[in-house]
Amino acid sequence: MKKTFACLFVILPLLMGSLACSGLESGANSQSEPTPVNLQIDNSQISVSFVQNGDSIPIVINEKRGAVVLAPASFTIQIDGDKESTSILALADPSLLPPLEGVTQPIVTFAGTGRAFANSNLLVTDDPIELRYGSASFFLDFWAATPEQATELSSYLENKLGTVPLVFFSGHDYLDTEKGITDFAIETINGNRPMNGQQVLIVIFLQSDLGETFSQLEWLVVQVSFGIQ
Repeated sequence: MKKTFACLFVILPLLMGSLACSGLESGANSQSEPTPVNLQIDNSQISVSFVQNGDSIPIVINEKRGAVVLAPASFTIQIDGDKESTSILALADPSLLPPLEGVTQPIVTFAGTGRAFANSNLLVTDDPIELRYGSASFFLDFWAATPEQATELSSYLENKLGTVPLVFFSGHDYLDTEKGITDFAIETINGNRPMNGQQVLIVIFLQSDLGETFSQLEWLVVQVSFGIQ
């Protein structure tokens, strides 16, 4: 959010060929204290941990997706590093994620798509992730840009990234560090306490500023299960 992040958005495919190239890694194992999962893009980097009752809960990476099992109670997604460039999107069902699967193009977002995480409440959507091909027609149709502006914006991104990116514009929640919100401390999910047997898919985004209100995204998908072993 670099403040254009409030603005931001971005997503991770299970896909995660990008996991390897972005430096997503975990040192967690059953023999040692769980260690955070690292996410990096350009000069931005974060470490992600799930914490409950003061304990760090292992994030297991399986087939390029993270998984964590929690008790049906409050928990924290702890972010160390570039907090202002971090946001999350929670999905009610894995079937909403496929737009990201197999993605090979860069994904970008733009200012105005995010909202501040608030009231310790995780907002979970049942809407699918929205991605659009970032050609001039996208800016004509969705930005109401003039033909000249649309061509300039599309060319700007293509020159920055070496290819036409996908544009992510689903809603997501960012950390409002100016108000002292430095981690995602979650007590309720859509206004209700976590329930035994409940599952939520959480996409954690990290952004890298591209200028002109755009940011490139890297992401991690974590399947959170409550009370399921």
